[in-house]
Amino acid sequence: MSDRGDEVLAAFCASLDQLILLRSAVQEDSFQILGRAPSWLGRFIPNHGNTLSERLLSDTFPFVENYLIDAKQAWQSGQIERTEPAIWSEVDRLGVEMLLQVSAHQLGSQQFLFLEGSQERLEEKESLLQQARIGELAHDRFQQDAQKRDILFHCIVHDFATPLSAVAGCLQLLAMESLAPAAQELVQSGLRAVVHQESLIRDVLDVFRSDMGEGTADDLSTHAPDLRACIIDTVRLLQPKASWRKIALRLEQQGDGPLRVLGERSRLERVLANLIDNALRYAPAGSAVVVGMQQTDQEVCVTVDDEGPGVAPELAGSLFEKFARDRRNGGKAGLGLYFCRMTVERWKGTIGYAARGKTGARFWFRLPRVTG
Repeated sequence: MSDRGDEVLAAFCASLDQLILLRSAVQEDSFQILGRAPSWLGRFIPNHGNTLSERLLSDTFPFVENYLIDAKQAWQSGQIERTEPAIWSEVDRLGVEMLLQVSAHQLGSQQFLFLEGSQERLEEKESLLQQARIGELAHDRFQQDAQKRDILFHCIVHDFATPLSAVAGCLQLLAMESLAPAAQELVQSGLRAVVHQESLIRDVLDVFRSDMGEGTADDLSTHAPDLRACIIDTVRLLQPKASWRKIALRLEQQGDGPLRVLGERSRLERVLANLIDNALRYAPAGSAVVVGMQQTDQEVCVTVDDEGPGVAPELAGSLFEKFARDRRNGGKAGLGLYFCRMTVERWKGTIGYAARGKTGARFWFRLPRVTG
């Protein structure tokens, strides 16, 4: 290199406050100092010259000795980009603590070590790294705590199901007895409350399973349920509830053949039951809830229309989030629609809500068709 080139390199190195070391191709245990050594090096090695042996570097900076082990492996494997810069603190000959950073680089066949001693830059980096570590630890703790809470919550809710089944059994046996009309009405009220609680427990457990990602492989690869059959069965299942609430539950559909979609039958029926049950809950007596289907070559769209009060405008944007519910209309825990969204989106579908004029609501979802 020319004298002019040496001057430019020296000035460049000095401006960075870095010690740039080129590993010797002749003596692998020594490094040549490129350019002018930074002033801070004299605080550790007063008479350093233009060459530093690996032994001297390791004795002066024990941290570098360990770093060199990884650097040499990276140089030999050609994967030097995996060697991250490292910051540590060192005490000089006068007992003053100083931050330093080391990094390994390779240019062609030449191997370099960079040691930086700019305190302002390193203190800023160290502060940012520390904040990142604190944030990462806090995030990990939050995730662990959330997982523990979810598992505990799941266990508690699951344990509720057993005594509730026993209560349901006792009430069903009582309903078979010859009871006075007033007593029979009380038994029926109890059964309705049990059904309501069982529905809430299913919602909670379904959401827990969705959040944990259970069943995703089967949902996407091995099942193609008949959507038409699922809708017919779900409407038939909910007809007694519709009759009890004096609501006409109707199905409007195109064609009569199977409509295979991406999904899994039991979860698909839970999605349908959630949407229809919501419509029945809010629809006034004497009105109708209409379930419709429209199909194309690529997808099937299912709609559930009711004549109820609709959804509060301020809630519409978060309707399918966890625990979102319309308190104005006495909504449930706000898990059913969240489960529907998680399930439909897992099957590469979409789900949404639209107001129907001044009164009424339409909930819809689309799923890809499976052909062949």
